[in-house]
Amino acid sequence: MPEAFDGARAGDIVLGYSTSPRKWVAVLCEITKAKHMSKAGPAIEFKKIRTLKRAVTREEMLADERLSEVGALKMPRGSLFPLKDAEFDVILELAENGIATVEPYALPDAYRELFMSPEKLGDILQQLRRKLNVVLQGPPGVGKTFAARRLAYLLLGGKDDSRIEMVQFHPSTSYEDFVVGLRPDGKGSFAFKPGTFHRFCRRAQGDPGRPYVFIIDEINRANLAKVFGELMMLIESDKRGEDYAVPLNYAQDQDEKFYLPSNLYVIGTMNTADRSLALVDYALRRRFAFITLEPDFGQRFQASLRDRNSPPVLVDKICTRIAALNDEICKDVRSLGRGYQIGHSFFCGQSEIVDPEAWYREVINFEVKPLLEEYWMDDSKRVESEIKKLLE
Repeated sequence: MPEAFDGARAGDIVLGYSTSPRKWVAVLCEITKAKHMSKAGPAIEFKKIRTLKRAVTREEMLADERLSEVGALKMPRGSLFPLKDAEFDVILELAENGIATVEPYALPDAYRELFMSPEKLGDILQQLRRKLNVVLQGPPGVGKTFAARRLAYLLLGGKDDSRIEMVQFHPSTSYEDFVVGLRPDGKGSFAFKPGTFHRFCRRAQGDPGRPYVFIIDEINRANLAKVFGELMMLIESDKRGEDYAVPLNYAQDQDEKFYLPSNLYVIGTMNTADRSLALVDYALRRRFAFITLEPDFGQRFQASLRDRNSPPVLVDKICTRIAALNDEICKDVRSLGRGYQIGHSFFCGQSEIVDPEAWYREVINFEVKPLLEEYWMDDSKRVESEIKKLLE
């Protein structure tokens, strides 16, 4: 297509489509020189980066509804066709894995995996659909990150990790990492490169009929105003779409505008017990619904322990003694409070418990005790007293 030929730039990535011996995509290339005049006329130059793990045939691409609008599959003639980011990712996915099959995921699956009531789960889903942005906050060990991915599966209707992106914020996370900025190009210079969130948004824009979920673990560990920049406005649920598109500060083409699509959901997690973190920026707080997850040592938690070979006596010990410890933590309103409770995830896992009593003592001594020592750093006698109650 002429517009694709004219718009090609050095550094652009190209999928090499062969028509002999078979019609398939087999290699990944990079444009090294944009449109120019050669002896044979207008031309572009490119180099091969790598051969794909598995060639993707024309038949496979035609069978995938996500590629129904790819120009190379619809037009009989032409040498260069544009691809949306989402279409590019689908072809790479097929090259790596073959035809993708997505395992369905629905509310009954979430009820089995998440230790929360149907009402709580329903509230979170309702806020996600209303606000598009949710932060799961709570004390350590309540399964915030685990729950975030399961919520994403519910929104997608299946375990489709190709439509989920996850990052973890930290104090060094920058706007350049997240949105766009100048980055080293590996050739001794710098080039404008989109960040993780920017790339994922482009994929969602190219596939408007399906939801996409971006998960930000430890969302309050970064300087949020700097990391989000002008996205602070765009992330609002009523500011989604092309009508609110704005130019980005570091965009290579200043005429290019950027927007967040309405099929993009953002789920953040936040540890309420980390004293080293500043309060969440009030402007960002207004753009998210905040949901608190609490420790849950109820029937489903108890059943999961029994399924892993934990005897009823030990199950009862864990539930009653951790509950008593959490009562003490909640009463200490001057130093701690509800946001510092011990969560059920300390005692969760997939593997069978071989020696239940030894396993319990290890969790208390090497996971719970260090946390209590941090909580009551000036009161070692209280820590020893609480640990003794847990182990006796």
